[in-house]
Amino acid sequence: MSSDTITRKPVVLIVDDDITTVKFIAEAIRDQYDVIFTLSAEDCLQKAMADQKPDLILLDVKMPSVDGFQICEALKKSEETQNIPVIFITSAKHQEDQEKGFEMGAIDYITKPINVKILRARLKAHVRQSIDLKNLEELALTDVLTGVPNRRKFNEAMRSDWKLAVRDKKPISLLMIDIDEFKRFNDHYGHPEGDKCLIAVAKTLKQTVDRPIDMVARIGGEEFVILLPDTDLTGAEFIAKKVRQSIHALNFPHSESKVCDFVTLSIGVSCMKPTLQEDPEMLIDAADKALYRAKHDGKDCYRVVTF
Repeated sequence: MSSDTITRKPVVLIVDDDITTVKFIAEAIRDQYDVIFTLSAEDCLQKAMADQKPDLILLDVKMPSVDGFQICEALKKSEETQNIPVIFITSAKHQEDQEKGFEMGAIDYITKPINVKILRARLKAHVRQSIDLKNLEELALTDVLTGVPNRRKFNEAMRSDWKLAVRDKKPISLLMIDIDEFKRFNDHYGHPEGDKCLIAVAKTLKQTVDRPIDMVARIGGEEFVILLPDTDLTGAEFIAKKVRQSIHALNFPHSESKVCDFVTLSIGVSCMKPTLQEDPEMLIDAADKALYRAKHDGKDCYRVVTF
């Protein structure tokens, strides 16, 4: 990947209890990287899982209370942070720690006193690899036709958001969405027009949700979902109504539909405040049942199944 395709500065997280070292590194690299830092090993995980995840972590081996090896091990055990490359910072006299560091999942070492040219060269190589890997992962999790997340990405987000809902004792909602009479649409207009319809519906759904934490995904041929963390039933029904209105306003022609002369949707809505004893499949199954009811009740509507 050429550097021209990078539209933002890569983010480097520095974890070191020595503020002098932090300032030295930050000054040496801030022209090419957005630098965030913490003087506490305990804060490393939180910063690594923030909305703006670092592209690379510079981690001091010798930290008070919790050493760098333990932090690296914790990073590599978490699904959210396991792919962030870690470079250890260590004193030259501690080079015997390198083997242990590699076993913990570190990709490289930088020794103190830090040579700026070596630091910049190694960061450049490893950050480029990290961004390339992120881009490949993003492609693997994106529906090629519509550009929205695919089923695999949805499944990952569902598990993650479910855990947060359990931890925070907050509701989570799901909309299961199906384009009505889509087979008739394809049979009459042809698959190229069918693709245009799918793209238009995906774009409209994305424009309907406002929060960054919400997710629109395509999970089947003409089937989409909207995952709504921290959303109660009232909020989920509001989104369902808004989706239906937006699709009506799209006015995408569908002369062969038995429902309407333009494209419509059937929507199943489910909402839960999950506990440790429950499973995300319960929310998905409930939304699926609600979708079936919407189809059975004449389509172009939404129905709700709750617990």
